[in-house]
Amino acid sequence: MAVDLLAKATAGGGEIRAFGNGGSSAIVGSALLQLHAQAGVPVNDAMMSPATLAYTAQRD
Repeated sequence: MAVDLLAKATAGGGEIRAFGNGGSSAIVGSALLQLHAQAGVPVNDAMMSPATLAYTAQRD
């Protein structure tokens, strides 16, 4: 499964970074949020919007 591969890739302290421009940035932000919230995969919070960070903080 792809999430397992991402978790394995980040096990040594790495992080997932993804980029989007325009509408695709919302898709990328959502994917990063789901990877972090649902699978515990570390992501670079600098890539997320303040609204996404607030949602994550409220959820936790």
